[in-house]
Amino acid sequence: MGSGNIAPYPVHLGIIIPAGETYGFFVGGVSLRYETYASGSSRFSDSRISIETGNNVGYGGPSPTPRNHVRQLNGGIKYTTLNKLNDAAVISIDAPNVFCAGNHDVEVTIGNQGANLLDSVEVHWEINGNPQTPVTYKQRLETIGRNGPNTARIRLGNYNFTTQTNLKVYTAMPNGVRYGYTTNDTLSKVLAPTLFQVFLMESFACYDGEARLELLPKTGYDSTNITWQKSIDAQQWVNIPNSSTISYVDKNIRTQTWYRVNIGGAQGCYSDTISIRPLNLEVLSVYHANRCNPGEVKLSALAAPGMELLWYEKFSDIHPIASGNPFISPSINATDTFYVAALSANGRGEDSIFVPPATPATTGIYEHMFTVYAKTELTINSININCNNPIGDTTAWDIYYRSDDYTKDPTGNTSPLNWRLISSTANVLSNGPSGYTEIANNLSITIPAGDTVSFYISPESGSTHRYSTVSRGVTTVSNSDVSFISGNRGSFFSCTTDGGIPHLNVKYSKGCISPKLPVVAAIYNNSPPTINLGRDTTICKGSSLTLDAGNIGSDFVWNTGDTTQRIQVDTSGTYIVAVSRCNLSSYSSINIKVQSDASVDSVKVYPLGEAYAFVPYGMKDVDHLYWDFGDGNFSNNFFPTHQYS
Repeated sequence: MGSGNIAPYPVHLGIIIPAGETYGFFVGGVSLRYETYASGSSRFSDSRISIETGNNVGYGGPSPTPRNHVRQLNGGIKYTTLNKLNDAAVISIDAPNVFCAGNHDVEVTIGNQGANLLDSVEVHWEINGNPQTPVTYKQRLETIGRNGPNTARIRLGNYNFTTQTNLKVYTAMPNGVRYGYTTNDTLSKVLAPTLFQVFLMESFACYDGEARLELLPKTGYDSTNITWQKSIDAQQWVNIPNSSTISYVDKNIRTQTWYRVNIGGAQGCYSDTISIRPLNLEVLSVYHANRCNPGEVKLSALAAPGMELLWYEKFSDIHPIASGNPFISPSINATDTFYVAALSANGRGEDSIFVPPATPATTGIYEHMFTVYAKTELTINSININCNNPIGDTTAWDIYYRSDDYTKDPTGNTSPLNWRLISSTANVLSNGPSGYTEIANNLSITIPAGDTVSFYISPESGSTHRYSTVSRGVTTVSNSDVSFISGNRGSFFSCTTDGGIPHLNVKYSKGCISPKLPVVAAIYNNSPPTINLGRDTTICKGSSLTLDAGNIGSDFVWNTGDTTQRIQVDTSGTYIVAVSRCNLSSYSSINIKVQSDASVDSVKVYPLGEAYAFVPYGMKDVDHLYWDFGDGNFSNNFFPTHQYS
């Protein structure tokens, strides 16, 4: 356009020019500036409008008189394309989103994207290319930035979604105008019923342990309208109370159990099914042993392939004194009992956790107490500390342990009671403050799922480490297996300062542990074994009797060929056992009679004055008889008499 001045007060016309049509304009006035170009010359053009020159006319009478001069006014034209004046858009397809197969409402959000307020718009939709009944929305939609609603979520209808479905939604006739801006008026979406899946967060569960489950996907639906179900045969299902949650933990698993989730209630659907069989570990057999004088005793046990045997000094011990098979006991002066358990190889590969991974560090020689919460059953194998001593310096560390939460004990941070020393290491060479120094290994401390235990790290004089002053009770670091919780710091068994946890790298493995079984290490003097099999005995047909030669840990040979301390017998005969130890042997025997089934063919009753005589006939293998006369009186005689009152 020309470079002349534009009038300071523009004229608002509001003239609509349909697409493809040409309109003419006549401007009259005084002292208008203009330029001369050939008639029909295009002086401005873009993708929406084109402006061309016309004729200059003068007033020579009651009507304008055309002149041959060709002119164009200097100035400018401001316009708005009509399709952006009335523009309705499909903003989003909202429902269904994550859904079960079946009937669902189709809902979308529309909005006003134009310059004019909208008071009506048609919303059309198609299913797999087939038009559905459109909806006309007749409420006000304000322009962007104005007060009032600019968008609206509307229901188009209901459809039975059973398989993959193509949905197309588009707007038309905003404010009743046919010519609309079509770039943003259409959305398409492929919809399919969701495959809900149950995910097992751990690949195994220990006997009497827990199953940690999660429903996928986690979002996009009403998670308050779900119910977990379980079954022990995959046929009969029961609802789990209070289980409207994406993640669910089922405890005390003792048999194979199946799980699934109901989504949406009776009109909804079900997830897939997953099952878990708990590892019911056991030590298959134990082998007691003996010696004839004080010293070490070699004990052994048998577990299933892939199991690791852990040996304990006491039944209540958490920390084993050895692992593997056989086990050589400490030197003992008298008969003692040790205990063995089997640890599964499931997840035996080590994981580790850094405590804490990134927290401002303080250096000191404080004693530190803290707690560990196991989310799944695991075994602590080693502890590494962020030692602040220079590389190569000699350090020393004691580590104490208790199998409960010391913070629940009023004197837990000030008394050694219930704390047990599990590791004491000296001459540990520091790896420096940029790394971690191993201060305890082969710990094999098993923590059942759901339990909280306590650790206490006590550096010897001159051994320093980094720690964080996190308030007591704060979870410092956590993963899917375990959480480390800050505790107390201070001096030896006087950790009275609230807050603190050392910077650690703790290595652990996941698995299950069996119940402990006793294994006896017997110390005998140089005297022959004493055997007591008991008196000769008669047993009923179909029953059995256990014969025990005693003398645990000795060598046994029975005339049945058995070589164990105890045998089960259920047939008549003489049983002989030889017991040997310390180059001395003893023998013993017992006679067992198996009584066949006793029977009486009939009983006859004869009057005997005011009493009656009872006579059994056809007795077979009968040693004793027991009579019940029906009036509260009884007899053990073979031929009783009885008088009724």
